[in-house]
Amino acid sequence: MNIKKLSREDALKLHTEMWSDMKEDLGDNPSGGARLNYKSEWCDKKFPNYSVAFNCLLCEYAEQKFSEMEQDGYEPDDRCEFCPIDWRELSAWEYADGELCKCHHPYINGKWDSQIYKSAPISDMLALPERK
Repeated sequence: MNIKKLSREDALKLHTEMWSDMKEDLGDNPSGGARLNYKSEWCDKKFPNYSVAFNCLLCEYAEQKFSEMEQDGYEPDDRCEFCPIDWRELSAWEYADGELCKCHHPYINGKWDSQIYKSAPISDMLALPERK
């Protein structure tokens, strides 16, 4: 697998692997800080000498797709539009069809400033559907 040229399938596989490892090592609901540290250490161990975007394989994939589209002359509005996961089920905000929910939006069961990826139970995040 080439981290510099991730396929959607590889990004999803690595995302699941990282969060599953985190759940096994830290439990289903570690603190936001513990999650950030774990992601950084996991990516450094798995991909030494490579800086994974936000220590997130989905973000890395989205960043690569964004750059690819820019090179083809398309101007995407937001890198997150290429994220393969649909985060809406865990968001405190309501969305119209086609509106983009992001992992850093507020978590449905958290405080106003609690981000999904730092607050939602890992098992809930792993159960989210792919975005079409």
